[in-house]
Amino acid sequence: MALTYSSLPAPPPSNPKEP
Repeated sequence: MALTYSSLPAPPPSNPKEP
């Protein structure tokens, strides 16, 4: 299952408003 989790795309930035 570890491989499946690693295959998932990285989550979006927590602070998209930041420069």
